[in-house]
Amino acid sequence: MTITVNPLITPTFTQVDPICNGDVLALPTTSNNGITGTWSPAINNTATTLYTFTSDTTQSGQACAVNETMTITVNPLIIPTFSQVDAICNGDFLAALPTTSNNDIIGTWSPAINNTATTIYTFTSDTTQSGQACAVNETMTITVNPLITPTFTQVDAICNGDVLGITYYIE
Repeated sequence: MTITVNPLITPTFTQVDPICNGDVLALPTTSNNGITGTWSPAINNTATTLYTFTSDTTQSGQACAVNETMTITVNPLIIPTFSQVDAICNGDFLAALPTTSNNDIIGTWSPAINNTATTIYTFTSDTTQSGQACAVNETMTITVNPLITPTFTQVDAICNGDVLGITYYIE
């Protein structure tokens, strides 16, 4: 009697690159070498997880397929932080906003600086920079206060030499 011993078949996969918390994560149900199966536990795109691929040994040619594992790294989101710019008066000088956050995230702001209207500015992180792949956009509102033109009540006419009565208000 001849007994044929089939070799074990190990499913092979291309390692999934690390993702950012909340990014879409999908794992293939067919390996690079044609083995079909399922992954467990359920996909979790918020935490680094070790997944196990269980081969469907009921499929033709997969009776000797073994399970395989893959760890998917989930990196936390990075929120750029900035010091709030104080309110200004309409037309006052407003310096360019910083292109590097307090926590060293590099990016750009839009729209262009406007020193005549309250504006919400959006900082767009440069995710191509090393260590910034999971940096998110951040906003800052800069308040522009309107100029105040003082108004006075007209003083009645007086005759030459009369005493002008002036009322002072101290606040």
